[in-house]
Amino acid sequence: MPDDQSGNNIFSSRSTATKLQEMWIYDRSGRLVAHCEGVDCGWDGRDLRGNPCPQGAYVYVIKYTTIFQPKQTITKHGSVTLIR
Repeated sequence: MPDDQSGNNIFSSRSTATKLQEMWIYDRSGRLVAHCEGVDCGWDGRDLRGNPCPQGAYVYVIKYTTIFQPKQTITKHGSVTLIR
Protein backbone atom coordinates (compact mmCIF):
# COMPACT_ATOMS: atom_id res chain seq x y z
CA MET A 1 0.00 0.00 0.00
CA PRO A 2 1.04 3.65 -0.13
CA ASP A 3 4.70 4.20 0.69
CA ASP A 4 5.60 6.63 -2.14
CA GLN A 5 8.54 4.41 -3.13
CA SER A 6 7.43 1.03 -4.44
CA GLY A 7 4.90 2.18 -7.02
CA ASN A 8 2.22 0.21 -5.11
CA ASN A 9 0.46 3.31 -3.84
CA ILE A 10 -3.17 2.84 -4.91
CA PHE A 11 -5.60 0.08 -3.94
CA SER A 12 -8.09 -0.45 -6.73
CA SER A 13 -9.99 -2.95 -8.80
CA ARG A 14 -9.52 -2.30 -12.47
CA SER A 15 -10.69 -4.15 -15.53
CA THR A 16 -11.17 -3.17 -19.13
CA ALA A 17 -14.68 -4.60 -18.84
CA THR A 18 -15.74 -2.38 -15.90
CA LYS A 19 -18.42 0.10 -16.85
CA LEU A 20 -19.28 1.76 -13.52
CA GLN A 21 -17.62 1.37 -10.13
CA GLU A 22 -18.02 2.64 -6.59
CA MET A 23 -15.77 1.80 -3.64
CA TRP A 24 -16.03 2.32 0.12
CA ILE A 25 -13.21 1.80 2.67
CA TYR A 26 -14.01 1.32 6.37
CA ASP A 27 -11.75 1.18 9.42
CA ARG A 28 -11.93 -1.57 12.05
CA SER A 29 -14.64 0.26 13.98
CA GLY A 30 -16.85 0.45 10.88
CA ARG A 31 -16.27 4.16 10.23
CA LEU A 32 -16.20 5.18 6.57
CA VAL A 33 -12.71 6.50 5.81
CA ALA A 34 -12.77 6.73 2.01
CA HIS A 35 -15.19 6.65 -0.90
CA CYS A 36 -14.77 7.01 -4.66
CA GLU A 37 -16.75 6.57 -7.87
CA GLY A 38 -15.76 5.97 -11.47
CA VAL A 39 -13.98 3.28 -13.43
CA ASP A 40 -10.55 4.53 -12.32
CA CYS A 41 -11.30 5.09 -8.64
CA GLY A 42 -8.81 3.85 -6.07
CA TRP A 43 -7.71 4.40 -2.48
CA ASP A 44 -4.38 6.08 -1.76
CA GLY A 45 -4.41 5.42 2.00
CA ARG A 46 -5.93 8.77 2.92
CA ASP A 47 -9.19 9.51 4.68
CA LEU A 48 -12.09 11.63 3.42
CA ARG A 49 -10.30 14.80 4.58
CA GLY A 50 -7.05 13.90 2.82
CA ASN A 51 -5.16 12.90 5.97
CA PRO A 52 -3.01 9.74 5.96
CA CYS A 53 -4.80 6.80 7.58
CA PRO A 54 -2.92 4.81 10.23
CA GLN A 55 -1.31 1.56 9.27
CA GLY A 56 -3.62 -1.41 9.75
CA ALA A 57 -6.47 -3.47 8.35
CA TYR A 58 -9.40 -1.92 6.49
CA VAL A 59 -12.55 -3.35 4.95
CA TYR A 60 -13.49 -2.56 1.36
CA VAL A 61 -16.77 -2.83 -0.52
CA ILE A 62 -16.74 -2.45 -4.30
CA LYS A 63 -19.86 -2.35 -6.46
CA TYR A 64 -19.52 -2.38 -10.22
CA THR A 65 -21.13 -3.24 -13.52
CA THR A 66 -19.45 -4.61 -16.62
CA ILE A 67 -19.89 -3.97 -20.30
CA PHE A 68 -21.04 -7.58 -20.62
CA GLN A 69 -23.81 -7.28 -17.99
CA PRO A 70 -24.53 -3.55 -17.62
CA LYS A 71 -27.79 -4.09 -15.72
CA GLN A 72 -26.30 -6.44 -13.11
CA THR A 73 -24.49 -4.85 -10.16
CA ILE A 74 -21.73 -7.02 -8.73
CA THR A 75 -20.57 -6.51 -5.13
CA LYS A 76 -17.17 -7.59 -3.81
CA HIS A 77 -15.87 -7.12 -0.28
CA GLY A 78 -12.84 -8.07 1.72
CA SER A 79 -9.96 -6.60 3.65
CA VAL A 80 -6.84 -4.70 2.72
CA THR A 81 -3.84 -4.00 4.91
CA LEU A 82 -2.31 -0.53 4.80
CA ILE A 83 1.44 -0.64 5.33
CA ARG A 84 3.52 2.51 5.52
